Amino acid sequence: MAPLVTLGQMAVQASVTKLLKVISVENPVQVDKQRRFDDALQAGQALITRSLHPKHSARLSLMLAAPTVEALVAGIAARTYTAQDIVCVYGQRVLDTHRRFNCVSEVLIQDAMDTAESLDRHFQDTGSLVGPLHGVPFAVTDDCDVHGADSTLGCSCGAMKPKLQDSPVVRRIRRLGGIILCKTSVPWHMLFADVVNPVYGASVHPTNAKLSLGGHSGALCALLSGSGCMVGIGTDEIGGLRIPAQHTGLYTLKPSLGRLPSASPTHAWSTLSSVPGPVASTLSDLIYTFKAMTSSPVQHTEPTGMPIPFDEAAFEMLSKRTGLRIGYVVDDGILHASPACKRAVFTAAAALLATNRGHKLIRFNPPAPSDALVLWTKLFSYGRETDGSPASKQCLRQVSAQQQVTQLEALFPFLLLMRVPQLVRSAAALAMGWLINDSVLTRSIRWFGGSPSWASLEERTFANTRDLEAERQAYARWFAESWDHAQLDVILCPVHACPPLPSVSTPFVWTGSFYSTLYSLLDYTAGFLPNLTRVSAADTVPNILQYVHRDPMPPANGIHVHGGNQPLDIPPQQQPAAAQPGAAQPPQPQPQPQQAQQPRAGHAARSRTRLFNFMGILGMEEVNHNVSDGTSVGQGVGVQIVCRRFEEEKVLAVMKAIEEGLPHVGNVAVQAAPGGVENAVNG
Repeated sequence: MAPLVTLGQMAVQASVTKLLKVISVENPVQVDKQRRFDDALQAGQALITRSLHPKHSARLSLMLAAPTVEALVAGIAARTYTAQDIVCVYGQRVLDTHRRFNCVSEVLIQDAMDTAESLDRHFQDTGSLVGPLHGVPFAVTDDCDVHGADSTLGCSCGAMKPKLQDSPVVRRIRRLGGIILCKTSVPWHMLFADVVNPVYGASVHPTNAKLSLGGHSGALCALLSGSGCMVGIGTDEIGGLRIPAQHTGLYTLKPSLGRLPSASPTHAWSTLSSVPGPVASTLSDLIYTFKAMTSSPVQHTEPTGMPIPFDEAAFEMLSKRTGLRIGYVVDDGILHASPACKRAVFTAAAALLATNRGHKLIRFNPPAPSDALVLWTKLFSYGRETDGSPASKQCLRQVSAQQQVTQLEALFPFLLLMRVPQLVRSAAALAMGWLINDSVLTRSIRWFGGSPSWASLEERTFANTRDLEAERQAYARWFAESWDHAQLDVILCPVHACPPLPSVSTPFVWTGSFYSTLYSLLDYTAGFLPNLTRVSAADTVPNILQYVHRDPMPPANGIHVHGGNQPLDIPPQQQPAAAQPGAAQPPQPQPQPQQAQQPRAGHAARSRTRLFNFMGILGMEEVNHNVSDGTSVGQGVGVQIVCRRFEEEKVLAVMKAIEEGLPHVGNVAVQAAPGGVENAVNG
């Protein structure tokens, strides 16, 4: 299998080289956009240079010592420094970080300085702050509309077309006193896992230039990781914010759709929701920012945001709650998590048990994962073309142009399937199914594109998306029944099956993102806690075939409970404090509901039988290759915390509880070796 992977890597590398050649062929709009961008960089630098007088040095030194967003706002309230001082310091940081990582798409320093002057006048005249984010510097991804700036989505078709108004989420930031310093680059049409486009080029990983940034919010995460800004607002559709947060060591939260106002009214996906969420370098900044953005005085004024103010009492109660039933997933039925990613999940579990609050761990398996993945494939294929917005239609027309098609093919060879007639795809899927018996890959090949030909993409009907939405709702009910049967409060799982890998590895590990994609499909709330462990040279898989094809389903009736009165069996040097003595024995699982035992559409047997996992083998080969040559060694890996819709307070509370329990676990990462933590948890 290794020679096959090597050949694949060579093919993808050649495709990337082809992409760079295509990018170098500039059109007049692209040239004009790059010229204006360079002018904005120079103007921003000149403005900051004029504003940074020596008399500001004392105040700026104090400001730089502010450890959190809350402390920064408190410093303004105490008149230690002004909003203009903040723009000067963080504006310079934005420019410096961009020079290192090429992560900014729109420089808004002049607009930020005007906003800061207005905030300072308001504070001087009234003695009160505009809101809880008064003076806080923000960065937003390119798909968040900002008045007077382009939202190119990495394509020249969106260049030189400044937006006439702010998007709802940007308006909320401004009304609370936040200052938008810049917008950050995104992949071409938000399609790729790496941030590269013909308008701004490629963004660079902040600690290892060989690694991918992981998703379309990767440039934003690179900016924050390089201390270019305090907090940011990115968007997440299929893990585009959570996976980059892991790659760059940041905290983030993907709320349910509507908890925050929308990022853009003209987004190009109609079937996959673009959910804005905060990202920060500390958990306290993440909590403070989300709490401020869901404050009640502003919540009712945005039609795209639901009037659900942050419940402080519930958050504090959940932070100290006892007896949580915590599900954990290290095999989603698509791709078994790599050793480092499993270790991060078990470290988080050990941290929760170390709080001595009688929590219980339950192994959970998502129902019919291959059905859910194929459903996502269809939604991905249909959604971009059925959106009726002018921006989406224009992007679709550009896809048919030779230059744009070449770019699409260059970075993602498997997207060529969208140009093949469905009859040919079905025949290919049948042949591959007979040869390798991989249901996930063959069904994805059959459905990817979902239409008879590339030319008919614009002819997809409303009935298609209506049927897909009905299928999504049916799966959501099925998943909820499984959740209810397990009586879960929260799920711990990886954000991706693989640790941070290079861009060239993306086509081989795309199924690993299902750990994030699934909860976007369900619109569940998900947070990410970074750096619970780091990839070591020992994190390779010795027997890939055996590792990938482990039975994803637990024995008996599907539930394993680790009781709160039983200490987690981890190596002695990492043993956390014993769980609370005298805790009640876990209840015996009740018979599974009929709907969960015999799922709709009759796919249970096929979905839970994984006779051969071709993509899983390729993915683990990539992990082994990049761990063995040291590319991924030392990179941080975290855990995803998932709750049901609109349970953001619970997610943040569990994240806080994990951080509080980590010091009691020990400095050495929890091992996830056979016979260790996993078997102990599984009984």
